[in-house]
Amino acid sequence: MDPRLDFFLNRVSTRLQRFRLAWLLAGCWFVLGVGLLALALNDEKLVTSTFGVWLTRNHHLNLWLLVTGIALATLLVAWLFTRSSFLNRKDLAARVEHHYPSLDHRLVTAVEVKPEHVSSFLRRSLIDETVLHAATNDWRQVVSSKRMIAAWSVQFVTLAFTGVGLLLLVSDSQAKDRLQKKYRSDARFQVQDDC
Repeated sequence: MDPRLDFFLNRVSTRLQRFRLAWLLAGCWFVLGVGLLALALNDEKLVTSTFGVWLTRNHHLNLWLLVTGIALATLLVAWLFTRSSFLNRKDLAARVEHHYPSLDHRLVTAVEVKPEHVSSFLRRSLIDETVLHAATNDWRQVVSSKRMIAAWSVQFVTLAFTGVGLLLLVSDSQAKDRLQKKYRSDARFQVQDDC
């Protein structure tokens, strides 16, 4: 493939990957946030039955480790998935052609054509016309700026939602710990008063 065409198609690929990453992260943050809210709003029996004794020993530290581990695993999986997406040049060419019908299948033809099947003059003129189209039209607009901004905005909102869920869970568990300590100290005073 001509390096100029590869350059422009690589830009489209990167844009599509970033768009997909934003939506994947938004979905992951939302699911994690709902899980954290469910843990924060339910009693300790749910936490113990779900995560066992491990989470109840050093509750705060283990909770942070669990949430951090899930978040890092989510980021890694989403990043790996998007990095392996949109690499097929024929599929990218078809997407660009669909968005820019004025290409009249020149891009798909330029990507598919084998040098031995066409004269070098025809191949060069086809590629030059296609590169000129890429230079005058921003092919990255296959994903419009509005859609890209919307996707990343939703991702940041769901990340904030996850943060709220985490804060509620931590503050709820800290409040429970304070109540348990107060209850224990009150019980000790009652036992001493009875003696």
